[in-house]
Amino acid sequence: MPSASLFGLTANGLLVALACALALLAACLFAAKTRAVDWQLLLFVSPFALALGFAGARSFYVLFNRALYRTWADVFAFTDGGYSLFGGMLGAGLAIVAVLLLRREREFLLPALDAAAFGGALGIAVGRWGNLLNQECFGDFVQSPALRCFPFAVYIDLYDDYCVSLFLPESLLCLCLFLVLLPNRSRDVRPGSRLFWFLTWYCGARVLIESMRQDSMYIGFVRISQVIAALTLIVLFVVLLVRKARFMGFRAIDFGACVAFLAAVGTGFWAEFYMGSESRVGNLLLLAGAAAALSGILTAEYLALQHERLRRFPDPA
Repeated sequence: MPSASLFGLTANGLLVALACALALLAACLFAAKTRAVDWQLLLFVSPFALALGFAGARSFYVLFNRALYRTWADVFAFTDGGYSLFGGMLGAGLAIVAVLLLRREREFLLPALDAAAFGGALGIAVGRWGNLLNQECFGDFVQSPALRCFPFAVYIDLYDDYCVSLFLPESLLCLCLFLVLLPNRSRDVRPGSRLFWFLTWYCGARVLIESMRQDSMYIGFVRISQVIAALTLIVLFVVLLVRKARFMGFRAIDFGACVAFLAAVGTGFWAEFYMGSESRVGNLLLLAGAAAALSGILTAEYLALQHERLRRFPDPA
């Protein structure tokens, strides 16, 4: 785990708390604007989402970094850092689903998850800056003296060297997603749409970012967060394809999308695991293309489904 000063850890904790507060505020404002779900319901769910999100983030990190946590005291040393963003997202999402199902308010599930995705995009955009303080989410060493400065590079105490800053592009991506997902009557407001857009493009970006990280979580040689991001895209594609087939039937263009999607998955797998180390730049370029193709195919398929829905059932407004 990268070393960090006590000030850095404390400031990072405060920044993460601010990010959570902004995420909740944005989610409530989204709910109030769209009126798809009561913002007071989101406030009711928020303590459960925060608690389970924290537990998920910590549990994921501990589970995949067992060598760092030899005693229970290490596990419960929360101020020493060590949290997984995907674990936190999964925990918060499960809390929202569980609470609404227990309250028998299933109709608000997707709108609530839309609000959470909207707020989460802002939360990640702000919270990722904590990695500047605790010295996490960094890439390869920077050799060029002209690039050994922020924002391209950050100094890492553990290596006594400058490394590529990877938290910054992730933060900027999430800020762009937050702006794209702003409530607007001219955009698709179908329940679940914001969640779909967030997962499609965030997970596509994480597939590439995780490949460049030096501090990823591993099982053997496999990067855990990269696998989670890739599997999320695959699940989204399967669910979308099934929904399209039920609504429109399975057409030749959908078969072509399947072939292209599988080709992108295979290309990404090849770029990540089979190309030689001497082709590192080529690896990343090929992986970037594969990740962009996965998100792009998902986007095209989703837009085609929405277009057909609007054609068959025009919006009376």
